Amino acid sequence: MVVDPFPVLDTIHGEDETANAVRRLCHGKAPGPTRLRTDQLKDWLQAARREEDPDSTHWNTLAELVQHAFETGNLPEELVRSTMMLLPKGGGQFRGIGLLESAWKVTSSVMNQRLSAIELHDALHGFRAGRGTGATVIGVKLLQQWARLKQVPLYGICLNLRKACGTLDQDRALDILEGYGVGPWAL
Repeated sequence: MVVDPFPVLDTIHGEDETANAVRRLCHGKAPGPTRLRTDQLKDWLQAARREEDPDSTHWNTLAELVQHAFETGNLPEELVRSTMMLLPKGGGQFRGIGLLESAWKVTSSVMNQRLSAIELHDALHGFRAGRGTGATVIGVKLLQQWARLKQVPLYGICLNLRKACGTLDQDRALDILEGYGVGPWAL
C-alpha cells in the first residue's frame, strides 16, 4: 500500500507511556481473571510517584511487563485470557462479554495512543473517539433528507460485518499499517 507515512511513534516503549495509559483507565471496571482492578494500578502509580512505596515493586513489575510486551511482541498467557460473563438480554437470551485483564488494557491503550496519529477516512467510525454509530446514523438521515429535498435518487448499501474481525488477514493488516508508517516498536 502506498500512502504518505504518518508520524506514528516508533520507539521502544517507555515508562511514561505506561503511566499515561494507566491514568486513562476508567475507574470501577470489573477485573479480569487475576482480579487485578484498574483502581489498584492507579494506586500503584500514585504511590510510586509520591515515593510512598520505596521500592515501587508493584508499579515496576507492571511497567516491566508492558515494556516486555513491546520489546518481544509477546504477552504472558495469563494476560490474554478473559473471564466470560453472561448478561441477560430479556426473553431468556443472554449476551456474553469478556472481562479483560487490566495489564492488557494498559498495553492496548499504549498501542491505541500510538496509532491515533493515523488519519483515517471520515467514513470510518468504529473504535474512534467521539465517532460512534450515533454520528453515522445522524449523517445518513441528513443525507436522506437532503436527497428528498433536492429530489435526487439516493442509493444505500448496508453491510453486515458481524464477526468480521475473525476473518481479517492479520498479515495483510500489518502490511497496511506498515504502509502508514507503523514500525515494529509501535505495536
